[in-house]
Amino acid sequence: MFVTSLKQTNNNTKCCCGRFWKRFACVVVLVGVALVAFYLFRAPLCLAYADLWIVNQPAQKADAIFVLGGGLQFRPFVAADYYHAGLAPKILISHAKPSPTDELGLTTQEKDLIRKVLLAKRVPEKAIEEIGSNVTSTVEETLALRDWISRNHARRVLIPTDIAHSRRARFIFERQLKGTEAEVVVTAVEPREYQRTNWWQKEEGIIAFQNELVKYLLYRWRY
Repeated sequence: MFVTSLKQTNNNTKCCCGRFWKRFACVVVLVGVALVAFYLFRAPLCLAYADLWIVNQPAQKADAIFVLGGGLQFRPFVAADYYHAGLAPKILISHAKPSPTDELGLTTQEKDLIRKVLLAKRVPEKAIEEIGSNVTSTVEETLALRDWISRNHARRVLIPTDIAHSRRARFIFERQLKGTEAEVVVTAVEPREYQRTNWWQKEEGIIAFQNELVKYLLYRWRY
């Protein structure tokens, strides 16, 4: 009787092991098929993701254009184009916190470089205004803009930013500006390094979209 019971136990164990390995094999096959399918259809899938992710609102007349920190090679250029198109009478620059090399005078602060770009693009000095103090993040830029809006009774601000950053920018500015009755219009700009149609083929594009997804989820959780 003991021998029979032992045989039954062994048979049950073998049966369980067999089912486990069959299920494991099925999972491996399904994952493999999914990876192959993603590879074959990666272009339309990544393009569809970009279309869902990117926020690009129509540029329209506003009280000011806000040039966020970063994106020196495209944000101030678009802001200058908007200014000359008559969309706003003023361009705002965030006063970013200087880096250690800025403080030593070895490098030029970003706000000064942005100002130089705007001046080179024939934006009058009187149309450029710095806001905030030692800002280090998009959240701090929203607070600087909120203060400027309340002091100037502004109703609409244009914010040109890169395609990967556009969704997080719209979310945090709308969230932080609640109660001001001011509208934020976020327009998406394609950087030179990557575009909406090829971001998954460029290292800069992959890093940008990956980082922005993580930051967006963090902002949704924190704010």
